[in-house]
Amino acid sequence: MRNSTHLRRSTSTAARRPARTMNPRLQRMTMQIREVLPHVPFNAIYNDLCHTESVDNTITNILEGRVQFTPESPSTSSDSSTPSTSAFKEHPTSPVGSQLLSSNTAVTSFPKSASERAKSFQERKMQLIANARRRYIEKHNLDISV
Repeated sequence: MRNSTHLRRSTSTAARRPARTMNPRLQRMTMQIREVLPHVPFNAIYNDLCHTESVDNTITNILEGRVQFTPESPSTSSDSSTPSTSAFKEHPTSPVGSQLLSSNTAVTSFPKSASERAKSFQERKMQLIANARRRYIEKHNLDISV
């Protein structure tokens, strides 16, 4: 009888535990993406990272609209770690709001050869990094020429 009571208690305790724990590595990667795309909710980024395990692929998925989310306002995402459900007022139908890159980094067609895909990926990556650097400099009012 004692064993069945103990078993029942441990089962009910296990039922109250969260379904999954946060992976510290994926949390760090999520925060890196949040620095570049502060309007994307933490959970949306983290969930995609669970599948891709790649910062580059997750950013691409977000920018190409494969990740569904409600954008957060810039002040909410930088002041608080709690996700917000408020959307941008400027472009309510846009999946990423007005804070998106000034130039389009999406590929118009999928290259056939691996070398062309790699070249295209590197070009888009450099463009994303340059845009992120520019936004960072503007955000922090730094006097640095890029």
